[in-house]
Amino acid sequence: MTEQNEEGFDSTPSFDACFVDPRSPGDLYLFKGGRVLQVDSGSNKRRMQAPMEISQWRSAYPFQSGIDACFVDPRSPGDLYLFKGSKVSKVDSGGNKQREAPMEISSWRSNYPFQSGIDACFVDPRSPGDLYLFKGDMVSKVDSGGNKMREAPTKIEEWRPAYPFDKDIDACFVDLRSPGDLYMFKGNHVCLVDSGGDKVRKGRQTIASWRSEYLAFRVTVGA
Repeated sequence: MTEQNEEGFDSTPSFDACFVDPRSPGDLYLFKGGRVLQVDSGSNKRRMQAPMEISQWRSAYPFQSGIDACFVDPRSPGDLYLFKGSKVSKVDSGGNKQREAPMEISSWRSNYPFQSGIDACFVDPRSPGDLYLFKGDMVSKVDSGGNKMREAPTKIEEWRPAYPFDKDIDACFVDLRSPGDLYMFKGNHVCLVDSGGDKVRKGRQTIASWRSEYLAFRVTVGA
């Protein structure tokens, strides 16, 4: 059975995906399973009292559970892209509106790598067109708003040798109030690195020690 602590939280908490809304830069949204939690991107503070079902929070969003990755295009700040498996959909980052129905990544951006799905992604706000996609132990840089690969897939360990996580990244986000700060999640750990260079700002630590208030996701106990 899945081990839980006395509050009912998973003993190895993790997130599926996350994004910061550039129209409200302190708002970080964390996804896990079919739920979402709004927190402060730069402090140990929840902005929602508890997680909500995605279906209650944004009933018009097409993916109501199992979101793999997401990003907001800073050159079009209301556009939030959600990835699930090989599909992508564009929604409103701050409202209950679907802007484009789900489609295959291969139809949406035929030149993007990782067309079967991505693990995590982020846009570097210091170079707003640069979208980084992660899959397994690989990373690629693409155009966030167009069908262009800017850098072919390469090993994460070759791209940023100093980064603590070199494969299977679950989620990541850049704190828009401190644009060089890239937070990367893997399992129940997080690290802080430079979004544009091979520099570790704070090494691997548990999510619980970093932001205890973020850990509000209960799990279903099963065999």
